[in-house]
Amino acid sequence: MLQNRIWIALTAVLLVAGVGCSKSPQTVKASSEKKEWNWDAYPLLPKMRLATLSCQLQPQSMLSIPSPVAGRIRLYVNQPQTNLPQGALIAEFEPEVFRSEGEALEEARLKLEERERFQRELDVPRQQVQLSRQMDEAQRQLAMLNLISTNQELAKYAFYSPQAASSLRPEAADRARLELDILKRTYEYVQQTNLAFMGVDLQALRSDWLRRKVDFDRRLSQSRIEMPFAGQLTLSIPVSEGVQEYLVNTGQELGIVRDLSAVRARVPVANAAWTAMQPDKIEAIVRLPTGEELKAKYSFQKIERQQQREESVYYFKFPAENAKSASRLLGTDVACELWVNLDQSARVVPKLTLLMEKPEAFQGKSWARGVADAWPDAQLIAEGQSDVAILVPHNAPPVAKTL
Repeated sequence: MLQNRIWIALTAVLLVAGVGCSKSPQTVKASSEKKEWNWDAYPLLPKMRLATLSCQLQPQSMLSIPSPVAGRIRLYVNQPQTNLPQGALIAEFEPEVFRSEGEALEEARLKLEERERFQRELDVPRQQVQLSRQMDEAQRQLAMLNLISTNQELAKYAFYSPQAASSLRPEAADRARLELDILKRTYEYVQQTNLAFMGVDLQALRSDWLRRKVDFDRRLSQSRIEMPFAGQLTLSIPVSEGVQEYLVNTGQELGIVRDLSAVRARVPVANAAWTAMQPDKIEAIVRLPTGEELKAKYSFQKIERQQQREESVYYFKFPAENAKSASRLLGTDVACELWVNLDQSARVVPKLTLLMEKPEAFQGKSWARGVADAWPDAQLIAEGQSDVAILVPHNAPPVAKTL
């Protein structure tokens, strides 16, 4: 416990000071006098530093790019690490083969469209005209049969041979009516440009071409490695100068893409007193060697499993204007200062000062209990790694200390 370690260190310092120095009468007299504890020596502050902890800076998102297939890949990036926009082509497998297959597929599409246009503009109209003439003839024939079948006198003058007279049978009109109905349905079929009855099923040819196109697009998509989002690309393949094609295996990591538009600080927080605070009141500060401060606001909290144990981890997000400066610290050991915005301004006092002022009040006690015993009117509202925030009434009288 930090309090016990501070207590032991303070005791050792006092013993060494007592052995190495002998008190003069003036010193003894001075130490016996009462000294007043002055709260005004510690101004009211709206925030307090909780701790300085080790943290990791991470990009907003990070994605590993594995090889979808095994084969020879052509790289279009000649630098181990570079920034690329979204959709930029990183590499592709056997581009010449896919280019030839794509050209053949495009040629097949053009031929199919030409056949469709020819049949739509020539075959269909010609077939419609022919069917229209046949329907007109069938309608005239049916009308004549209906007229003759109802007028026997007219039938005697219209037909002179037994063969012609056979057309006056009742089934002749039914047969003519059926023929006209078939012609009408065929005409409607042609109106829908469905030419399967003509022996050429263009719809089946179109479906087959679409199936080939979908399969080609799927394989082409797998063969092309593109940037999933704008960010930084770090190649995992050792790049050699002048070499553009490399052999890779299925699942082999080709590179890592990092989205640097936003950077987060990952801070494990193990102290229960800190995790009990409202997280949105806590912010992280990273100090650069140049003296610049990078402030990050609380983003979210996760319970993560690390080395067979779970730990509470806070994530803080840097604003967009600080993302570039923070991205330079990726992969390095960084110290983050956690600061808490207090509910109300309080006196921030170092723990060591309290131990030296009232050692008996804090021996074997919590900091909150020790403050309450030493100053009944005071209240501890926040405890940090090396400081505490104490709320004191404005008119609290000075507290005397006797040694």
